[in-house]
Amino acid sequence: MMTALLWKIFGYELYVSHLFMWLWAGFLVYNTGKLLARFFSPKYSGWILLIVLLEPTVLTQFAVSSPDFILFTAFVMALRYLFDGNRTGLALSLLFVCGISMRGVFAGAILLLANIYYDYLRSGKSYSVKSFSKTLLPYWPAGILLTTYYIYYFVQAGWFFTGSSYSQHYIPPASAKTLAVHLVAFILRLVECGRFVIWLLAGYLLYVAVKNKIRLSNEEKMLTFFFIAIFALYFLFVFITQMPFSPRYFLPLFFVLTLLVFSVILRYWKEKNIKMGFIVILLFSLTGNFW
Repeated sequence: MMTALLWKIFGYELYVSHLFMWLWAGFLVYNTGKLLARFFSPKYSGWILLIVLLEPTVLTQFAVSSPDFILFTAFVMALRYLFDGNRTGLALSLLFVCGISMRGVFAGAILLLANIYYDYLRSGKSYSVKSFSKTLLPYWPAGILLTTYYIYYFVQAGWFFTGSSYSQHYIPPASAKTLAVHLVAFILRLVECGRFVIWLLAGYLLYVAVKNKIRLSNEEKMLTFFFIAIFALYFLFVFITQMPFSPRYFLPLFFVLTLLVFSVILRYWKEKNIKMGFIVILLFSLTGNFW
């Protein structure tokens, strides 16, 4: 609908869509920088910003008119406003997160659960029904939008994907072989394009964190909750659907994982090892299509 409106105003031209994407690219760079500045010192936040933006799947989105790029940008904005306590910004961001696609609805719903968990961590025993109502407040506009849309959709088309080419994606795997192939595809989409280096680091740092009994901040606990929940949801889809996975589906998941990895690295690694880590990860990102 946004693209159609822009074409009506500026003409049915490809450059219109690309300029629109570059507007969102500006939002992404600015808000990612603001979010990283909250978690990391200026000494390191610039490096991490480079790593996030040069990740191959993110970098690809700069060149195509992809709704997932808007979803990812709005998700980063929602995280930033959530941690800043800006309810208006969070509400506006969630309209785009949840209004873009079903993947955005999943991300928005899990962000709501993570937000409830985060507010509970900060409030402790003083977290009440009133506190819960305040947590829900920024999610109401997106909830009303979705409810209105789905009522209209069901009246017009019946149940989800009725008569749609996507309906075959949402049936269980036909055989054990299909399930195995689906599982392998899921794993490959997660680790391809050089992303395996982040996963290896995450596994190692998880071992270090457990061994040293690392105490996480409330923000880190909230991000960990979000990561586990959205990973579990997509992992469940391996077994109950035949939905083909694409790397862009995992942009919010991988972004949060990257934040968690660097939060532990900067806490426990020596200065020279941190710089080497930045260089190695950047090299794997820049050569991602080769991997």
